[in-house]
Amino acid sequence: MTEFAHATVLLRRYKNAYRVAQVIVGFGSLIKWGGVLLGVLIIIAFRATSGFFYDNIIIFGIAVGAGFYLQGVILSAIAQILQACLDTAINSSPFLTNEHRIEIMSLEVLRNNNRSKKSPIMQWLKPD
Repeated sequence: MTEFAHATVLLRRYKNAYRVAQVIVGFGSLIKWGGVLLGVLIIIAFRATSGFFYDNIIIFGIAVGAGFYLQGVILSAIAQILQACLDTAINSSPFLTNEHRIEIMSLEVLRNNNRSKKSPIMQWLKPD
């Protein structure tokens, strides 16, 4: 394989891996806020129907919400670790130039400063 082909394959692979990590972060956020909403709904629903076990229902609703929130935090942290591992792999890859690294990691601020040094692979993948 030529250097151009290596870089093209790596660009696609890393971009897909970043998308996966972003989806996992989003799913973690969904679990967090869905759990909080579920906990609040449990408290509201049982408060309207029950008076005797009111204190226990509040504790149960808080426990459910906190449990889901904690699971969402853990899932988001795992995705952040995946992104950090990808950053390390991209930074140490001998097949990528700095322009490739900027493109893959979506560092648009750095790309705008280096606009005149666009590589042929970037022109082929994303023409202006």
